[in-house]
Amino acid sequence: MSAPSPHTLLVHARALLVGRWTTHAPARNAAGTPLVLPAAPDAATFSLLGAVRRAAAREEVDMDSRTGLAAVKALRSALGNTQRGVDGAHREIADWCDVDGRTEAQVLEVLDRAIAATGRPQ
Repeated sequence: MSAPSPHTLLVHARALLVGRWTTHAPARNAAGTPLVLPAAPDAATFSLLGAVRRAAAREEVDMDSRTGLAAVKALRSALGNTQRGVDGAHREIADWCDVDGRTEAQVLEVLDRAIAATGRPQ
């Protein structure tokens, strides 16, 4: 079995986010308490990066692997930042998501652009 692609991670992250998006924490439990680890069994809602991390954990993909880094790079590019590398990308993506007034629809739109950019796995 081959390793999951960045496309697969982002598609799985999108499924986690629909109706379950949160801000200012990677994940929250059902009571709304912030959780540090999106892979925690009681995680009920997710930030954009939290959903990607949860999908990566489910697929046993290290976020520092080629696949994890490519997924983050696709998100960064979908936000309009085409700088090379991923240094600071996690903070940059989180800051964008946490802006007052940000909506789930906007987050899903960015995620959809990142998914489209990664193409379908072969």
